[in-house]
Amino acid sequence: MSVARRIPPRTAESLRQSEFTTNPDGASAQTTTIRQQYLSEQAAHGDDGEESFSVISNTVTPSDTLLFDANFNVTGSTGQQSAQKFFSNNSSSGCFSRSIAAAHGLLATITDGAGCEDGDDGHDHDRGHDSSD
Repeated sequence: MSVARRIPPRTAESLRQSEFTTNPDGASAQTTTIRQQYLSEQAAHGDDGEESFSVISNTVTPSDTLLFDANFNVTGSTGQQSAQKFFSNNSSSGCFSRSIAAAHGLLATITDGAGCEDGDDGHDHDRGHDSSD
């Protein structure tokens, strides 16, 4: 008989914050920041006594500020950035993680292996990429 413990994933946990400011000259800005996360954890014991597990985490955090003139025409944007962190570890295929970050529409960094022990994921660790590459 298998005994399984499943922690239900929080598939659409998200937080959205928006701030609107107006300057004395009538120009304004709207900043939006989002955090969305998926989490899943599972563990089980098989009939043969073998344990199995699975952990998945995926988080994304984009933000941007739109700029408006006094007539509410969009004049540009600033502070555009986004980051995503993915982590997976399970008893059958091991550990994998990757984090990416972008700013101003360009990929800024890629980091592999954070949270995994050396050798578990078969990837180079801490591969930094400069957006000028």
